[in-house]
Amino acid sequence: EKGETCLRGSISVLNKYTVLLVALQLGIDVMWLDFDIFLVQSPKLALAKAAEGYDLLMGYDYDSDCLCNGFFYIRSRAQTHRWLFEVVRWMYDHPYEHDQRALAAFL
Repeated sequence: EKGETCLRGSISVLNKYTVLLVALQLGIDVMWLDFDIFLVQSPKLALAKAAEGYDLLMGYDYDSDCLCNGFFYIRSRAQTHRWLFEVVRWMYDHPYEHDQRALAAFL
């Protein structure tokens, strides 16, 4: 409240994705890391190499057959913005107990 800029909103799992939608629309590539992920070094080089030829990278749970959206990278493209918009709209209409399960169901 002291002249600081802040994104206001309600508590919702959709906030994570709507903020990313804004960044994508502004032409900003985005990377999401959950708070329980600890980086021991900058991921820039590894991410650049892994993302060559791809517009979307998402983690995969090593011990099961499911995506892990605790990490993902989305390159700012019209197609990726549209895809994420459709994900958010679908999640709004199909509530799940966890956004990771909702994303897996969407895919």
